[in-house]
Amino acid sequence: MSSPSPTADRPSQAKILTVLFVPLFMALLSVSIVNVALPSIDNALEAGQGALQWVLSGYALAFGVVLVGAGRAGDLWGRSKLFNAGLAIFVIGALFSGLANSIELLNVARMLTGIGAGMLNPQIIGMIQQEFDGEARAKAYGIFGAVIGLAVSVGPVIGGLIIDGTGPDLGWRLTFWINSIVGALGLFLAFLWLPKEEPTKITGGFKKLDPLGAVLLALTVIGILLPASSQDPLLWLGALAAVIFLLLWIWWENRLTKFKASPHNTHHEPMVDMRLFKIPAYTIGTANVSLFLGGMTSIWAVLAIFAQQGLGQSALVAGLLGLPSAVMVVISSPFLGKYVYSHGKKIVLWGVIISLVSLLVSALIAPSITAGQNSVWWLAVTTAPIGVGQAMVLNTSQTLLMAEVPVQLAGAAGGFSQTMQRVFTSLGLMFITGLFFAIATGQGDWGRAVTMAFFATIGFWVVTAILAGYDLWKRPPTPLPDAAAPAEPQSPSPKL
Repeated sequence: MSSPSPTADRPSQAKILTVLFVPLFMALLSVSIVNVALPSIDNALEAGQGALQWVLSGYALAFGVVLVGAGRAGDLWGRSKLFNAGLAIFVIGALFSGLANSIELLNVARMLTGIGAGMLNPQIIGMIQQEFDGEARAKAYGIFGAVIGLAVSVGPVIGGLIIDGTGPDLGWRLTFWINSIVGALGLFLAFLWLPKEEPTKITGGFKKLDPLGAVLLALTVIGILLPASSQDPLLWLGALAAVIFLLLWIWWENRLTKFKASPHNTHHEPMVDMRLFKIPAYTIGTANVSLFLGGMTSIWAVLAIFAQQGLGQSALVAGLLGLPSAVMVVISSPFLGKYVYSHGKKIVLWGVIISLVSLLVSALIAPSITAGQNSVWWLAVTTAPIGVGQAMVLNTSQTLLMAEVPVQLAGAAGGFSQTMQRVFTSLGLMFITGLFFAIATGQGDWGRAVTMAFFATIGFWVVTAILAGYDLWKRPPTPLPDAAAPAEPQSPSPKL
């Protein structure tokens, strides 16, 4: 069987990708574009450091909490419906973010935006698994990774242009409204171009969604991210609670996974089929992407704050520092798709190594920039190769981790993988930007603050390199997925 082809009433794959990737770009742009807006938000709303960190992490927290449940709901009841609902909520949240007149209202609106983004994102992975196969699927995931990288890198540039062009007071609000405007356009196109799905014939109703599993995983995510997003040390007790909830979630999902195969079971299914974690490509790929993003996202936040508050540069200059890296993502991505299945694990390892070397040079040069011995534009040059490494790691890993996942489990599998990515992104942002602020404000040494923040990111990437090297050494190449999706497993087995 070949890839699904357009018919009179079925949109082309190009239209489907357009509908899927425009909201994906906006959802991730909503993270990175805020980086250059933080000083303006601080001045306008008198936010303070702790509340400013919540502008970043509150969105990621809400995003992460709903991902897996939304992915499973899309698998069961229709991905197009969940995609459209999530996009509508995203648009409303972005609109109210720009209207907020206090930091509290802004953070509530940001969390609403995050819920919408968390609902629509796993449907994107599910739709790719559903509508594409073979090399077409690899190319689609290659574009998926490129969109992620481009949104993270180009967001500060767009934010800088908006703030410099319209002024700080209106500019920070427009950084949210642009998401709302483009999101509304994406919603219109989704109604026109997304495939109309037949409702899945299921019994058991809400139990099929595994509400207890959803609650346990949500509490785990909150227990991890809430203390990391707060200045209150007492909230770190939440980390202990998160461990308990995680163990309960694993026990419950394992129980339902075993029960799922029972001939007497007609109602209960796990939120995440635990046999997914017996697929090495899925578990290692999820770990690679999560660890890499845990370090990468903070780079552009640190550079934006360093340029504006440490060096007195404009928001536009702060945003432009990441432009060469974004260009490298766009240039590199088209060449990777054809090599994913034959050389994928080598590509991932070399991508991490390129990124490590690039960031190490950037970390070493930062103090001389603060001292006035070098131009700030050197950071644009030294971080540019990160775009190449980013495309190699994220595009390739995203393709490999989903290569052996059955279509009917794609939403939940993608949702869990993205949940881990959001958790690590939030933890990385809070830890690395927290370290950066502590040194910059406590010691008044902006150059050393950048250096130490980048060395913290390097720590994330060293672990990624070790894992990628182990994967290359131990596992054979990932096979090209068959055109026909594997059937849903009927009995517990290491292989889905």
